Amino acid sequence: MKFIHTILLSITLTNICFAQQQEIDSIIINGDCALSEEMPLFIGGNDSLKKFISGNFNLSVDNRCWEGRIFLKFAVEKDGALTNIKVIRGLSDYLDKEAIRVLSIMPKWKPATRNGKPIKMFINLPMKIG
Repeated sequence: MKFIHTILLSITLTNICFAQQQEIDSIIINGDCALSEEMPLFIGGNDSLKKFISGNFNLSVDNRCWEGRIFLKFAVEKDGALTNIKVIRGLSDYLDKEAIRVLSIMPKWKPATRNGKPIKMFINLPMKIG
């Protein structure tokens, strides 16, 4: 019996300088918005981000039917590269490693900016499995 797995992203923008949350469709972005004029952005927006992750995430090795979220944290560097990718809270060793693998092959993002210059910013990404 084969299980069909889906990957959904839920992104929540955390606006630290105003201490409130604004839901957008798929990411938690942590950073001091007073320091940033523009937040980091996956080229193509949230729909492209979801498509990239779901198209590259391989669930076929793990036959169990998983449901839940993997919480990842990473930095978007000044050049848009993703670094320091870590699982904050995971589901299984395989799924956690697969989530890290997918982020590590992701194309560069548009970095956050301050005074018109790129800056490094950390992102939290909850990845919903199920």
